[in-house]
Amino acid sequence: VESIGTVDSNAAESVKLYGVPDFKGKTYAEIIDNEDNEKFEIVIKDKAFSDSYAKGTVCKQSVKAGSQVERDTKIEVVISLGPKNIKMANVVGLDEQSAKLELLKQGFLYENIEVLEKYDEESEPGVVLEQFPKYSQSVSADVAVQIYINTYEGEKPMDDLGF
Repeated sequence: VESIGTVDSNAAESVKLYGVPDFKGKTYAEIIDNEDNEKFEIVIKDKAFSDSYAKGTVCKQSVKAGSQVERDTKIEVVISLGPKNIKMANVVGLDEQSAKLELLKQGFLYENIEVLEKYDEESEPGVVLEQFPKYSQSVSADVAVQIYINTYEGEKPMDDLGF
């Protein structure tokens, strides 16, 4: 066979393209820990409130999922701060650590949780007596939250004086 068609000496070498995954709903750590994503340059561009995506997960990406791109293409992602408004959990009756943990899980900032003291002999020692904002109120994630811990320590047993 002498030749099959002609070779265009000006043709560019074909570039290998990669499909862009959907990063939405995944954490940045999950994305960069996945070796398949090493062919992209993934950068956190911003953080934004999102009612659709959990706090700490990607809620937007600059290159649409399914797009075909070259190796080392820069993909900017926006990380969710969680919902702008949070329905306040009921932490009354919980101990201080459990109450703080619940508030953090809801998306409140640690530095915005203020622990105050209140004395009440009628209630369990060391538990949250009151909270502000009140249970089920819809509030901003960056609002100051106050929890009042009972400083009452319970009945002290009478010392046996041996009389």
